[in-house]
Amino acid sequence: MHNEASLIFFTLINPFTAETPINIEYKIFKKLQRQFEGIEYDPYMPRSRTPTDPVSPGARENVVCPWETTLDRPASFESSSSASSTSSTKSIVPSEFTDDIFDAAFESIKYLVFTNTWPRYVEAELARSP
Repeated sequence: MHNEASLIFFTLINPFTAETPINIEYKIFKKLQRQFEGIEYDPYMPRSRTPTDPVSPGARENVVCPWETTLDRPASFESSSSASSTSSTKSIVPSEFTDDIFDAAFESIKYLVFTNTWPRYVEAELARSP
């Protein structure tokens, strides 16, 4: 789970590695950054593919970023693969890591959508209608 969470952080949140980072509050970002500071991430390291291990559609069911197949980047870690294929940990999983690591980021995004994005969308739609 820690490897999957680090992949989410580096591909969607970190402004230095994500193509289009999500907008979250700074204090939430800093907490996540501290959580994953022991991870080394190389987004351009290609996955090891062998003729006997093709990437099948079934293997990509739990993909965070499905468009990443076109970029030849790993979109998800398999539980049987080693973390060294795209990231490596310098230490063991921190004791602070839990399955609710992204809950604050989710709530932040939800708040921004309901208080900022959604009202602007409704106003734009109302302005367009005759």
